Amino acid sequence: MQNQNLLLTGTNYIFAALDLTKYGIYDNIYGYVSAPSIGLELPIYLGANDTTMSMGAGHLCYTSLPTGGENTNVVLAWHTGYIGRWLFDSVVNLSTGDYVEVTTYFGSLKYKVTKVMDKSPKDGDIMFIEKGKDKLTLVTCIQGGAARRVVVCER
Repeated sequence: MQNQNLLLTGTNYIFAALDLTKYGIYDNIYGYVSAPSIGLELPIYLGANDTTMSMGAGHLCYTSLPTGGENTNVVLAWHTGYIGRWLFDSVVNLSTGDYVEVTTYFGSLKYKVTKVMDKSPKDGDIMFIEKGKDKLTLVTCIQGGAARRVVVCER
């Protein structure tokens, strides 16, 4: 089970959950996230820090890895508003009922958007596991960083 205090304390989420070099993967790309309805396809990097989120989606350490199953919540975050980089800017256009797919070395998982909301950057509860749920949570900044667009998806 996920240690929720680690998510809310400091910047623990910026670190990679695994050292992929031990598996012969040197670019730190764990997989890809895509949403056909908005033309999104981004690499997933382990760790949600400025470097990874400037190149694609950053997986928040201490959230579930995208392997699927009950009692999971994969949280991916990225930056918006980079000049010359589209990245997650289109996430604000996802709607309930749209599909988001995560593809990793272990296979593909297809999630359905169940909720879209705006939250304060201080609302960490969006990262927590819900008993019995298999979730993917996408987070990006909006309104100049004053709020977060949160897209909750379920399998």
